[in-house]
Amino acid sequence: MSAIPVVLACAPHATDGAAVRGGDDAGAVLESVEQFAPFRRWRSRLAATFGADDRFVVHGITVTDVDQTPARGDGQPGRLLFCKATAHVTWKDSGHAVAGITFLRGPAAAVLVLVTASDTAATVDDDDAIRVLLVEQPRVPIAQTTMAELPAGMLDEAPGREDDRAQEAQLAGAAAKELEEECGIVLRASDLVDLTALAYGPDGRVPGEGVYPSAGGCDESIGLYAVHQTLSAAQLAELENRSFGLHEEGERIRVRAVPLKTLYRATRDMKALAALALFRELRADGRLPMLPGGSHQ
Repeated sequence: MSAIPVVLACAPHATDGAAVRGGDDAGAVLESVEQFAPFRRWRSRLAATFGADDRFVVHGITVTDVDQTPARGDGQPGRLLFCKATAHVTWKDSGHAVAGITFLRGPAAAVLVLVTASDTAATVDDDDAIRVLLVEQPRVPIAQTTMAELPAGMLDEAPGREDDRAQEAQLAGAAAKELEEECGIVLRASDLVDLTALAYGPDGRVPGEGVYPSAGGCDESIGLYAVHQTLSAAQLAELENRSFGLHEEGERIRVRAVPLKTLYRATRDMKALAALALFRELRADGRLPMLPGGSHQ
């Protein structure tokens, strides 16, 4: 089908609560939403899936909420972070609506960092010798002052760069960047092993990309990666005693190492549990390549 029609039913909000410059210009706001990579991708895929399936009728999209960063010091508008929209889709045979309220934030990446001691010959095949790095930080959406989870971050996409190949390359880069910011570990994107790509392969037998933590209400897909690090006891202690994150953006992150064998009891983080399951299954199937590592900063 052709492009799905879009209607704006809100004014944008800045994350600091300040009024958004130009927020009363509905045309400009709608244009920024339509250029927002997660929205563009979602709208295009809706047309290619529901719009091409004769069991459904796609009537349009209503944008109901827009959040962006505060205006920059030079007076330029902030960057769009998230938007919420409703896709109006019905079953053709009954006219009943299909649930379509969607929080749009786009793809993200998370890394399972497997640590072994540098003074041993342990490998990632030895569960007793492996520790996993978790990052602890406040998570207001779940009302937890401290949440332990895998290092992870959103993909900051430029408009027009939301094709799948560009996304895959950018995801690996985003994962490497988050490792440096949150754990002080420096590596190349090519050092990361893409667990989700290994599990699902390129044949499209399971549609989509990454894993979906909340497919009933959010478009977010998370690419899960793994990397192996060898660290001395002193290096590991240094990591656990430092504060990481972008403090000017409100991030205060601590690193904690937990045994791989008890990871499933150390966190309620879906990313960690999914990465652990994929790592173990791929290793058991003999499909996990040698895991390279990076350097400790």
